[in-house]
Parts: sequence; structure tokens; C-alpha cells
Amino acid sequence: IEIFTLRLISQGSGVTTWTLSLPPSEQFFLGKVNGGVAVISKEGAITFAERASGQVRWRSEAFGNVSAKPSFSIESIVFGTSDKQLLVISGKDGEPITKYSTDFVPTSVAFTKNQGFVAGDQRGNVALYGPRETKSVWRFKSGAGVSSVDSDTEGITVSSLDNFIYFI
Repeated sequence: IEIFTLRLISQGSGVTTWTLSLPPSEQFFLGKVNGGVAVISKEGAITFAERASGQVRWRSEAFGNVSAKPSFSIESIVFGTSDKQLLVISGKDGEPITKYSTDFVPTSVAFTKNQGFVAGDQRGNVALYGPRETKSVWRFKSGAGVSSVDSDTEGITVSSLDNFIYFI
């Protein structure tokens, strides 16, 4: 069995500070959440380690193949899966906070400034989800599949495969 390794390298010296063994996967996504480092495999398994020591705080089982690159906030993680799910995972313990079923495969997600998130899918649908909502707050339809969504203080930017960029 092949083992993959994450290394934290000191910016000052270039020397490895700590290493973390990871289970095999064809792709990993890294992000900062809850004062640590979250590593998500393509299969949706998450390993969370302390930033300073590399000590594993928690691991989760696979939630499903990741279809939308994860977005990381101060306290949680959101990503889409190929089985048409949007998952918000707690950065404290790796437990699901919320799970949304979608009609199509999510292709992009991003947290908003209020800890809600926006998601786009393969058919061009874009939806905003509030931080504690059970369904989307609003929906928008672009002309083709969504390639990326981004959110900042000015609004939400959506790019789609119809060669348009939308600012909402």
C-alpha cells in the first residue's frame, strides 16, 4: 500500500518541521480551518492536524467523491460530491453540520462573508445557502455549467462554460 506524506516546511529555514502520513488518493485538497490544517482526499476522507505540531486531532471516513473543490472558513469546510450532495463539515470534530441534496453534480463552492455559501453545478444552476438554512435562499441559472464561484465583500462572481462571467 502506497502512503502519501504531507510535510510542513519552515519558511525561515526550509527544513521540514513535521510530516503526516496520508492514505492513498489520486488527489488531495488542503486548507486552513479552526487553527489547523485539513487534508481532504478525492474520496472525501478528511484528516485534520494541528498546525504547530502536525498531531492529528481527528479523521473522518469518506463522505463521497469530491466534485467541487472544498472551500474553508474559520470553523468549517464545504464541498460537493459526485453523488449530488453539498456537505458542510465542522472543523472542530469532522462531523457533518449540514447536508444538502442537489438535482445535479456540484462543480464549485465558496463560503460567503456570513458563513453561508454559494454553489454552482454542472447544469448552470447557482444557489446561495445561509449559514443555518435547510434549503437555498435563492437560485440563479446561467447558460451552461458553472466552472467557478467566488464570494467577497462586493458580491458573488460566477464563471460558466457559456463564456460569461456573472457578478451577483
